[in-house]
Amino acid sequence: MNILIDPNAEVKVEFWTALVGGSFKFWTSKEAAQTELGASGDVTYIQVAFCEPNYRDVCELADMATTMNSDGSFSIGLNNIKMERVCRLIKSWNIKDKDGKDLPCTRENVHKMNPTIAFHMAILLEKALGYDQEADSQ
Repeated sequence: MNILIDPNAEVKVEFWTALVGGSFKFWTSKEAAQTELGASGDVTYIQVAFCEPNYRDVCELADMATTMNSDGSFSIGLNNIKMERVCRLIKSWNIKDKDGKDLPCTRENVHKMNPTIAFHMAILLEKALGYDQEADSQ
């Protein structure tokens, strides 16, 4: 067992999405999307690769989202952690711009994403990292 995080290790998430009735819908497989939308449904496949976070990443993300209130208590901005986790760990994606060209995988472009898609991507990253499950063996 290696206790160090491999700097080349990746966490990949993928999903299919389509605009249905003015709202984005998401599926874990193309088949599921086509079953719901029909074979001619306009479905977009999104695949994103992230670095595997190390101890430093986790600590710095938590510190960035923690603020001290005027009464001395602390608040944690959970959405700030989610957004910053995506921005900090993202390595590559297959997202295209409106002209069909590769969209650069940058912090600025993550910030410009439709929030529904960005939140879905962040949730899938959390699931892939195991953050959505309660620790049962600590």
